[in-house]
Amino acid sequence: GEDSRSFHVSIQAPLSIVSVGETYSITAVAGGQLILECPEDAVPPPHIEWHQEGSPLQEDARRQVLAGGRFLQIR
Repeated sequence: GEDSRSFHVSIQAPLSIVSVGETYSITAVAGGQLILECPEDAVPPPHIEWHQEGSPLQEDARRQVLAGGRFLQIR
């Protein structure tokens, strides 16, 4: 079988962003683990938040924010 899910990732920062306008497709194995990274090489370090459908992401057994927001782990 095959399963498909779509996610919208919005990066909001007063920085110059490389690859503006490009759409990225992420493929993950059902039942596996996916880790998304938000690079934080700015000075001072940015405040990173993950949102789902416009609201702050609520962590649970499947979704965890790691390393001060730098990584989002989805199981």
